[in-house]
Amino acid sequence: MFYAVENCIARTGLEWNKMASVTTDGARALTGKNVGLLNLMNDKIKTEHPSRALIPVHCVIHHKRLCKDALSMLLIQLSMLLMKSGGWTSSLPLI
Repeated sequence: MFYAVENCIARTGLEWNKMASVTTDGARALTGKNVGLLNLMNDKIKTEHPSRALIPVHCVIHHKRLCKDALSMLLIQLSMLLMKSGGWTSSLPLI
């Protein structure tokens, strides 16, 4: 994957030191500490410009999805707990 990115950057005439950040979905292939794409890109940038480093950004849409999934599980657990507790909610007035 890194070589494809490297070739694309070379073909388009972009400069490595002009990159500020990379947005990913958090996949291990992209964010892995040793051979993840971000690490390889940072290594490339640092060989040419030691003071520069990419800022990794997790995609906002994926963040939203992760939060939705976590909240859904929390609500399911909460409703199961309430059902097991004796149905006290049935005495509450409907709004």
